[in-house]
Amino acid sequence: MYPMLHFHRKFSSSITAQVLNSKLDKQRKDPLLYYICWAGYEGTIEEYSWLAAFDLKNASQLVADFHICYPEKQGLSPLT
Repeated sequence: MYPMLHFHRKFSSSITAQVLNSKLDKQRKDPLLYYICWAGYEGTIEEYSWLAAFDLKNASQLVADFHICYPEKQGLSPLT
């Protein structure tokens, strides 16, 4: 099961979400992206979206939990 997230989405109250995947898109200014599934949006065009890592800075625990569950997925290198 994917880690769950509760946070505020633009123009909405608290939303539950899951990180499903991650990828690097080197053509973007912020190349690390996370694929999010939003609860409450089932069956709509907004159910899934790719968000830049920067947009999830307030959900750092969710991202960390995702990488604990899926260490082989793309992510930021730990600081040394």
